[in-house]
Amino acid sequence: KEPNFITNEGKEYAYIAFVVANGENYTYKPNWQENYKIAKLLNDKLNELCPGISKGIIFKDKRFNQHVSDSCLLIEMGNEKNTLGQVEASAELVAQAFSQALS
Repeated sequence: KEPNFITNEGKEYAYIAFVVANGENYTYKPNWQENYKIAKLLNDKLNELCPGISKGIIFKDKRFNQHVSDSCLLIEMGNEKNTLGQVEASAELVAQAFSQALS
């Protein structure tokens, strides 16, 4: 069985996934292409910093308030089986990826 975390350089991280809402069945749709560009950029940067940490980008026929702006993200980190420390480590890595990818 696959563990619920990934280890990189001796540190445990919860897996990360991005959710991009395309809102196909909504009248007012998110500009999902712009949100996808940001998710892809961060997904790639995260996997560069910690290979295999990101489970990728999931597309959903929802909105998740991603119709509010062209730069909205929904980032999932870990699950109920992860420790708080693993999720906090992943959050720090996401912040680092943001800083490097979007500066």
